[in-house]
Amino acid sequence: MRRAADRPLRLPILPVLSWRDLTGGMPVEGEGVLAIGSPCLLNSGAAAILVALRLAGAGAGTSVLVPAFNCPAMVEAVVAAGATPRFCRIGADLTIGATQIEEAIAHDTRAVLVPHLFSRLQELMPVRELCEQRGAVLIEDCAHAMFGSLGPVAVGSVGHFTTASPRKFLPLMEGGLLTSATRRVTLPQDVRPPSVLRTARRIFDSVDVATQFGCLRGVGPCVRALKKVAGSRAGAGATAAQSPPPPSRPGLVPSSRIEVLRAAGSTRRMLHRALTQEAMRIRRDNYDYLVQGLKRVPGVQVLDVYDVRTVGAVPYMVPLLLDQPARQFNALQGLGVPMWRWEYSVRGRCDVTDWYAQALVQLPCHQSLRLTDLDGILERVDDVVGATRRRPRAGDSRSV
Repeated sequence: MRRAADRPLRLPILPVLSWRDLTGGMPVEGEGVLAIGSPCLLNSGAAAILVALRLAGAGAGTSVLVPAFNCPAMVEAVVAAGATPRFCRIGADLTIGATQIEEAIAHDTRAVLVPHLFSRLQELMPVRELCEQRGAVLIEDCAHAMFGSLGPVAVGSVGHFTTASPRKFLPLMEGGLLTSATRRVTLPQDVRPPSVLRTARRIFDSVDVATQFGCLRGVGPCVRALKKVAGSRAGAGATAAQSPPPPSRPGLVPSSRIEVLRAAGSTRRMLHRALTQEAMRIRRDNYDYLVQGLKRVPGVQVLDVYDVRTVGAVPYMVPLLLDQPARQFNALQGLGVPMWRWEYSVRGRCDVTDWYAQALVQLPCHQSLRLTDLDGILERVDDVVGATRRRPRAGDSRSV
């Protein structure tokens, strides 16, 4: 008889729409990066970075500093701006400090992009001071860290410009954020609102993907009927957003054209409706649950285990280091474990990036996952990596 742990999982790697999101709840206090300056909501995080680079004066004949260990949106935005990406080292604790910046910054560097990787908040004032000394603009990338503070310094408040990606935290089919604590951000005139058709498609895709993952029960038959009548492949692109980026050769700098639009009105409304204390509490609880379970699996290391509540952070994903990634990654993929790996990071610039690009995987902990889903992830990680068996746990009563 086939064991449950042998069956491939089918879980979303990013949150999907639920009835809970549509009914709303108690708003998050402070709203994190959304409370800084006058935020502009765009269609993607890459679009937000691109606009920030343009406002910083990055373009032909200039360079932009990004970490060698990176999400492709960072490098794609630099290339789309016409600038040359330059790469700096990262620390084993995922920080990019003034030392690494000073090693890599050049006379033509117009902007420095520093992310709070995997919700690990870092002190950026020394980096900002260095940027100002060298005539560069600091772009604080909060794609992984929309909430929290280090002492009195709120995340997103140090950079000359701040970008974020709300769709990583909320059930949105689009969403990038650009703001500044010290500068008035005005979008270029060519950044237009989306068409009515595009807005309708985003709404439909959001519902379609939710039903594909078993949420919004009762709506699935209607969605399937509409797709059949339309005779289209509706939802194909939306489902792809839940999949890892296409593989590329390590260190390959992409040539990219990034579409830059204002976010749809429906995205704005859903952002504020779904951003609730309950949703963020579930993310923290799921993070803690996965971390504690992974601690019992030999051969894995949870990177940067910390109490997210002490800094008010909301976790993005659980960064997990495999000890034999060449074997384990493919095996985990075969079992349907939802995960991403930044294997396209730039190699040969620092040993940490060279290893993390192979060994560091991102496991989801978002609010659309139930405890039974988390147990399924832990069981398969234990099967592939660990030698011990987990005790069965009671199911989760939370509904989606």
